[in-house]
Amino acid sequence: MEEKRITASGIPVYVYQNPALHGFCLSLYVRAGSMYEAEENSGETHLIEHMVFRNINYCMNGGLYPLLDRCGLSFNAETYKEFVQFYIVGAKEHFSDAVTVFSHLFDPMVLPREQIAPERLRVKSEIRESDEGTSLDYFSDGIVWNGTSLARSILGRAGTLDRMGSKFLANAARRIFSRNNLFFYVTGAVSQEGLEAFCAALSFPVAETVPTRSNIAPLPANFGNRPRTVFLKNSDETVVRFSFDFDSEKYTNAELMLLYDILFYGECGKVYRELSDKRGLIYSFDPCLERYRNGGALHLKYEVRPSNLVRSVEIVCEILQGLKAGLTDELEYVLPLYLDNAGLLFDNAEEFNWNRAYEVHILDCPYPDHAARRAAFASVSPQRISEIAREIFRTCNLTLALKGNRQIKLDQLVKITDVLG
Repeated sequence: MEEKRITASGIPVYVYQNPALHGFCLSLYVRAGSMYEAEENSGETHLIEHMVFRNINYCMNGGLYPLLDRCGLSFNAETYKEFVQFYIVGAKEHFSDAVTVFSHLFDPMVLPREQIAPERLRVKSEIRESDEGTSLDYFSDGIVWNGTSLARSILGRAGTLDRMGSKFLANAARRIFSRNNLFFYVTGAVSQEGLEAFCAALSFPVAETVPTRSNIAPLPANFGNRPRTVFLKNSDETVVRFSFDFDSEKYTNAELMLLYDILFYGECGKVYRELSDKRGLIYSFDPCLERYRNGGALHLKYEVRPSNLVRSVEIVCEILQGLKAGLTDELEYVLPLYLDNAGLLFDNAEEFNWNRAYEVHILDCPYPDHAARRAAFASVSPQRISEIAREIFRTCNLTLALKGNRQIKLDQLVKITDVLG
């Protein structure tokens, strides 16, 4: 069972102990990211994520990385649109060393200019190397989330980052690391004594933010009421991206995950089988289930030869229409991941940590324990999946965006998608 504690600073600590493991995962989750940023501070969360590591090392007089290596600890972070995760994974004997590192997460940002400059250059290099501005995802997100903060990249822009100096970073860090927007998650082999020491170590004052961030997405005006059109970005390559709006409040986490998996998971995933395995029209594809508490989008992206573009769009629409008509044995190929293999999640402290924190505490799924999660997936029927498919896979929810030659007949693609109704 999950245990909840509160640090001396008033920050929740959620604990799922597993003494059978040899290691642990200690994480801090921060409700921050591009969803909460304005144009003028776009990219600040990602930059702060980078600066935190350099700041901890600076406050430890250069001792962070020697400590990590001597103890075999892995210390990393990830920034998403709606949250940031800082996490340490290691052997149970070094939990106290991980606590020492985490106790510096809330140190004031005191980096001198000569420390800030190279880290900012690293982030700008990441922006350049990712070349995100030319990607179909960036182009499509600008349409799907038009006029909202979700249309912007988590990386920010080089020009904006240049204006983020030491004073800006210090103020931004105080604002981002505020009590109402934080929680810890501890999984794996952690003793009660270790937990007590962890909660005691985080006893410094933390500012309180009002209002509390609650993962509510800023939805565009035409969300769920999309125009019948295809958007084209000129390119020498041909890439397709389907995006379907959906109302997160109408569906459970289990329902959305199973629908997603039927389409995209494993060797029997419908998109892989039809587009790649059976016909060889594509080799790989990139699906994504982007969810917030009040809305989200299901994305499918793939690259295809220009001569196969029309047929590939026809096949995707046929697959989606087939789900609307009814399921046969599709659930048999995706349920084992959540039923037969449910206990395997306990074997990986890091994966369990992220899964539990994201589903329960970011998405607010009502899973008091892992058995309840398993039961939620077991209760989903084929009829319910078809009902959801009929509601989501409609042209009023569809944004179809392409990278390709300007000679592509967009009207022909629009007519193909009309089959979705």
